Amino acid sequence: MDQMSESQTSSPEQATESVETQEQSIASRPDYVPEKFWDADKGEARLQTFSESYTHLEQKLHSKMDDLRAEVKAESLANRPENSSDYTLPELEGVEFQDEDPLLSFWREQAHGMGMDNDGFQEGIKSYVEALQAMAPNVDQELEKLGEDGQTRINAINAWADAKLSEDTKNALNSLATTAEGVVAIEEMMALSQSSASSVDGGQSAPVAESLEELQALMNDPKYWGAAGVRDQGLIDRVTKGFERLQNG
Repeated sequence: MDQMSESQTSSPEQATESVETQEQSIASRPDYVPEKFWDADKGEARLQTFSESYTHLEQKLHSKMDDLRAEVKAESLANRPENSSDYTLPELEGVEFQDEDPLLSFWREQAHGMGMDNDGFQEGIKSYVEALQAMAPNVDQELEKLGEDGQTRINAINAWADAKLSEDTKNALNSLATTAEGVVAIEEMMALSQSSASSVDGGQSAPVAESLEELQALMNDPKYWGAAGVRDQGLIDRVTKGFERLQNG
């Protein structure tokens, strides 16, 4: 009996060793797992708690993002005109806008769709006009290409256009006359026009000037470049044919 009692009874040292062995069998919390997601008794992560917490956080973040988007949109539209037609045009020197211009209507709609205020709308127009002006021919340089009598030649074209062309045709011709090449082309058209008129008249024509200097002198005459009631068609024809002869050698 004593022997059985001794074999069934554990010593304090053995009990301590048993507890230590049990504790060692339970895993310890890794550094990357927060304490609130760790079950110390089981030695494992609380996955369900972690999943619920993550889902709640994700929903909260989405809600804040939606609120932020709404706030940003409201701020961007705060200064936008109520309608696209409410935008006002900038005042630019030498530039006239047409309300029915389709390009202008397009820009109004685009600016309104992007939430632009009136300042942004006007800045867009200014940038576009500046780009067009940068691409336009340099008037002084083109005039220099025409030589010393460049302005006189342009005056001759204006006088011819006033006498021969309709207002719409003159407006269309203005864009061609912005370059030296365009001026030469118009002078050729003037010469062809005069040649055709001479054929209809039976080949009779005004006397032809002999030199460039003489042509320049004739073009300075008010009868050449003056108002409709002052101009002399015979003088105009003479200058036109003179340029034609000089160009053809």
